[in-house]
Amino acid sequence: MSVVFNRILLLACVCASLVLTGCLGKDMTAEIGPQVDMDVAERAPGSLDFDVIDYRWSYFNDGAHIRIKGTARNNSTAAYQSVTLQGVLYDQKGRLVAHGTSYLAPTYLKPGATGDFEIVGIAARRSGVTNTRLVTNCRTTGY
Repeated sequence: MSVVFNRILLLACVCASLVLTGCLGKDMTAEIGPQVDMDVAERAPGSLDFDVIDYRWSYFNDGAHIRIKGTARNNSTAAYQSVTLQGVLYDQKGRLVAHGTSYLAPTYLKPGATGDFEIVGIAARRSGVTNTRLVTNCRTTGY
């Protein structure tokens, strides 16, 4: 087969996949409510000394994705650059709701400074979530 035919076939498969999974033509940015305020946030063992001081989460319209937005504070005596925050969201019964990773913004955080994060993840649980627990692990890729 020719290279052009293979590329057309690959593109057709990708488009068919998007249509079959419902990802094509849907508004993936809109959220449905109600948003749930922060319940409990805790730091994983071995994490940098960053604490989540606020977070909110909500489902997307498709019901299959979750957005977790929040703010974390650098509680250490050192400045960090390029800090990633890995978050795992559990429901009131300790079941996985969603997980993902985000960089903190701004990218350079002095001691006491705060950074915002936004995690978009696939929803493992789509209903019955009333309270949440967010476990975070902060790492740095810079100095």
